[in-house]
Amino acid sequence: MIAVATPESRQILIYNESEDVKEKFKEGKIREIDIRRVLSEILSESPIIGMPIDRISQDLKEWAGTLRNDVRLWLVRKFIEFGAPENIAYEIPEEYRPILDTTEEKEKPNSRIAYYDVSLADLLDAGLLTVGDDLVMTY
Repeated sequence: MIAVATPESRQILIYNESEDVKEKFKEGKIREIDIRRVLSEILSESPIIGMPIDRISQDLKEWAGTLRNDVRLWLVRKFIEFGAPENIAYEIPEEYRPILDTTEEKEKPNSRIAYYDVSLADLLDAGLLTVGDDLVMTY
């Protein structure tokens, strides 16, 4: 993020001739002649902070909201089979469906309606619900 903050540093990144950069673009099937154009397109936009994480706390949400850049957080879950702890599975979310996206929050219109992103775990942690409570949701 710091490197793309000034035009001078963006130019250094765009005109970087290192073999590592060339190899990355080769892996992405981007021809060498197009590297500078592609880098210019990428660096012309504001960076997005993306982070896979196992828990999204209220503090993290508040921190993400204070940043100038858009923040996208994906919840990654780990499952371990009972009786066979060597069997582990991870739930990896879809790329375009983050659990928290500050872009959406910044674009919400100003209205008299307050929006809150509260999960059942948040209500349990706050003591507003207890395990075994009946919940009724009307539509």
